Amino acid sequence: MRDKKLVLLIILIVAAVASLIYGIATPPKTSYRELPEGKIIVEGQKSVLPENIIPKRRTGKKTIFSSWGRSPFTKKDIMPDAASGELVLNGIIWDDKAPLAIINDQAAGEGQDVAGARIKSILPDKVVVEREGRREILEVNKELSDILSK
Repeated sequence: MRDKKLVLLIILIVAAVASLIYGIATPPKTSYRELPEGKIIVEGQKSVLPENIIPKRRTGKKTIFSSWGRSPFTKKDIMPDAASGELVLNGIIWDDKAPLAIINDQAAGEGQDVAGARIKSILPDKVVVEREGRREILEVNKELSDILSK
C-alpha cells in the first residue's frame, strides 16, 4: 500500500515538473507592442496593461467550417438593403380578401402608400405599385421564395 502511494507521488511530481517546463517553454499566443516607457503598470498584486496596448497580430484559428466557406451559424443576408428611394419587397402575406405587402419592412394593403409609392395590387408572387406616375412591379426575392417553398 505504501509503495503504491510512493509511486503515485512520484508520477504526480514528474507530471507537475513537466507541466511547469512546458509552460515556461511555450511562447505566448499573442505578442504585444512595446510600451512607450517599456514598463507594465502594477496596481497592488495585479499587473495591468495600459489601454494603449494593442496586439501586433491576431492569432485567430481556422474553424472546422473553413471547408464550407463560412460558418453555418452566421446569418447570410438574402434580402437586399433598401437604399434611399429603392423599393424592396420583403414579403407578401397572401389572403384573397385583404392581402398585405411588406415593402421596406413596412406592411401595407392595396391603396396604401409606402416609401412614396402607392400599392395598386397585390398578387401571390408580386406587387404592382405606382410611383411618380409610373407603374413598377416588385417581385419576391427568388432566393428567398426558393427557401420558403422547401
